[in-house]
Amino acid sequence: MIEGIYYEFIGLPCGARVSMPLGVVAGDQPTFFVYKGSRLYGSLSTSGTLRLLSPRDPLLFAKSLRHELEQELQWSEGCPAVDEGLGAWYDCRYRLLSLQEEGSSYVCDGISTWEGSRDPSPGPMAVSLSSWCC
Repeated sequence: MIEGIYYEFIGLPCGARVSMPLGVVAGDQPTFFVYKGSRLYGSLSTSGTLRLLSPRDPLLFAKSLRHELEQELQWSEGCPAVDEGLGAWYDCRYRLLSLQEEGSSYVCDGISTWEGSRDPSPGPMAVSLSSWCC
């Protein structure tokens, strides 16, 4: 992952059958934000494991938004089973960083790659956050 780049994943927390498109800002400790109104918000605790999918088919983002994806996946020990046919999979060991009025910020203390998975591509919507500044 390239530091300062915003990557789009599908986030799937272990312990809950929920999926949601999720932007992660790469860095020494990748961060992400979850809005209070989302189903993912109620599924995350102060720390845990969040499985990240970088899908081969961008239509999986739409399935995730409609909460259809979690019904199609196999689950094992509370986590979605890795299906490399869907794309590249990663595990984020997350912890709560801060609570805000509109949601919560989290940090990944580590992102591990599943064997056979490739580094995520920033894709066509990637933006360097350093280019947003003054």
